[in-house]
Amino acid sequence: MEDFIKIVLSRPSHPANIGAAARAIKVMGFKKLVLVKPKIFPHPEANVLASGASDILNSALIFDELSSAVCEETLVYGLTARSRHFPLPVLTPREAANEIVLNPQKTALVFGSENGGLLNKEIDICHKIVTIQTGDIYSSLNLAHAVSICLHELRVILATNPKINKLGNPHRQPISEIIKLADHLLEVMEEVDFLKNRKLEYTRTRLLNLFKRSIREASEIKMLRGFLTAVQKRNL
Repeated sequence: MEDFIKIVLSRPSHPANIGAAARAIKVMGFKKLVLVKPKIFPHPEANVLASGASDILNSALIFDELSSAVCEETLVYGLTARSRHFPLPVLTPREAANEIVLNPQKTALVFGSENGGLLNKEIDICHKIVTIQTGDIYSSLNLAHAVSICLHELRVILATNPKINKLGNPHRQPISEIIKLADHLLEVMEEVDFLKNRKLEYTRTRLLNLFKRSIREASEIKMLRGFLTAVQKRNL
């Protein structure tokens, strides 16, 4: 089960937080750390804070874009405390842990930078939002603390479901295929002047949310992209 879960730190700015997050990953029994555009890495401070989890740091994968980092995942959770206007389900870490464990699939937990959290374009890639409840007076969590809380909830649920150790039915396609479909449709929209006076990024967000909710089979993507290709050939 632990092999199906990827912890992604997007644009982390402090190497100490990367090291502390790696320690949390190992302590909770997980393995996969992925970094997207880390400001400083590798760095001795990361190794010091990892404190016995240098193997997690050494095996960490590094990407330039979040979409590349989670391209194989069929379920992507974005960790954010800020209010959003996106029509995405909002879960607690415990609710998310229940979902992940009871229907195992290739899953990514995505944490934003320490300074500003996840960007809007990063939230667009996520299927659901996870928010950690805090006190009202001060709600700013350290990055490694947030990782620890989420993985602890997963560890608790896993302890009560020890026999779940294989992938279930994902009910979704890899997020990379959803992105390709949305971008292909946007391309055709531009070619037929449908996007005139419309906001490109707003439309892309709406398409991604629509396809994340509705697309379930690879054949659906193949059919729609085949149709879009036929439209493009007709317009040559």
